[in-house]
This record gives sequence, C-alpha cells and structure tokens, in this order.
Amino acid sequence: MKVVIIEDELLASRELKRMLQRIDDDIEVISDIQSVQAGVEWFENNKSPDLVFSDIQLSDGLSFELFQRTSIDCPVIFTTAFDHYAIQAFKLNSIDYLMKPFDDEDVANALEKFRNLEDKRHENPINKELLDKLISQHGIQSYKSSFVVSIGDQYRKIKVEDIACFRADGNTVYLIQQNKKRVIVDYSIEELEKLLDPSVFFRINRQVLIHEDAISRIHKYFNSRLKLETEPCIDEDVLVSRSRVKDFLRWLDN
Repeated sequence: MKVVIIEDELLASRELKRMLQRIDDDIEVISDIQSVQAGVEWFENNKSPDLVFSDIQLSDGLSFELFQRTSIDCPVIFTTAFDHYAIQAFKLNSIDYLMKPFDDEDVANALEKFRNLEDKRHENPINKELLDKLISQHGIQSYKSSFVVSIGDQYRKIKVEDIACFRADGNTVYLIQQNKKRVIVDYSIEELEKLLDPSVFFRINRQVLIHEDAISRIHKYFNSRLKLETEPCIDEDVLVSRSRVKDFLRWLDN
C-alpha cells in the first residue's frame, strides 16, 4: 500500500510513519509533504497513492486548499486536533479522522476502516462541493498566512505581512515583497483574491492585488480613477480602476 503523509511538523510526520510501519510492513510512505504549495506540486506531477494521511493546519494554510486545487482520487484520513463537528461531517463522506494525540491502535482502526471501504469502492475522492459547504457552515477561514515559493533548488516561506502586492504580467503572477524582491507564484490573481484576507488585501484592477500597508498616498486621477503611491514602489502607474474606486474607498474606510 502506497501512502502519502501531509504534515508540517517533522516529528509528527516521522512518528506516524513509524506507526504505519509497525502496524503493516507492506505500507510504503512514498512522500512526506509539509505545505499546501508543495502538495499541489506533488499531486500535479505524481499518481495518487492508495491513501493519504493529512493534517489540516499546515505551514502556509489549510490542507482544504490543497484538496480544492488538485484532483486527489483516493481516500483521505485527517490527523488533527481540529474542530470535532466539522470532522464528523467529513465522516459522512466516508473520510475518517484521527484526533491528536493518537496511538498505534487508533491508526490500525483507521486502516481497517480504509480496507473495508476499499473492498466496496476503490476510489473515494473528496467531495469538493461538500468541502466548500463545510468550510462555509463552520466558518473555517482558510486565509493564507504565508506562501511557500520555489527559488532555485530551494523552497522559502514568505509571510503575508512581508508582501506588498501581487501583480499579474500575462499568465505569470509575481509576489512583490516589502524589500522589493519579486518571485513567481503558482496562483492566478483570481485564486489569490479568494485565499487572502479581504480586510488586508484589495484587488485594485485586473492585474494588481495590493496589501493595505503598501499604500502611502492616494491621488485623484483622470477618468474617475485613483492613482496610488506605494512603498515599496511597485510601478510607475498603480491605478485603481474606475469600477473599483467606490469599493476601494469603502475598504480603506473600514
């Protein structure tokens, strides 16, 4: 059985791996994933395993985002101390969970449930419609607190408070940091608008999603638009489109 573990705490990931090997030496952990972004990249480039063990709170957001952005056609067992009632709802979709801290017996019982399920249905993909509904019903906000970006042969975590804005240039989206450095992110502006806290970030036009702290001055501009001075300087002309001016001013006022 091929298993993937999604867990940002290295010690917890290693302990779960040891538990699985003690319970069944035929289990092969083929990947340890520590972030949403790393998970998206792995599942986009690899065949789904037989089973996934996933924590919910990861270093760069909630694992729900990973399941929303990728196609994972295998059962998932959540390993978490997350809200009990939300997890109960996941069980209605034949998805099991382990409440931390758990032991070998808990893991063995979850594996037995998986095997019984597998006998009846080999594929048990997450119901994304149900996932969205659960997030809405339980008030789970998956606003990102950081981004894990690929720089050369390394990954680096950038905190949201260190980001000045996101800017689209054609099909490429750049994350612009407060120190003026730019890195490419694997998100569209539309996706970022949903993932970031709307009280902190505002989409001023089709290309730019800006952090409130990056705005230093606001000027009236022709054709009923606004022109922003930013720190750091993002571009010569940072304009709020006419259709967004009213909402932008209301956002600032709040």
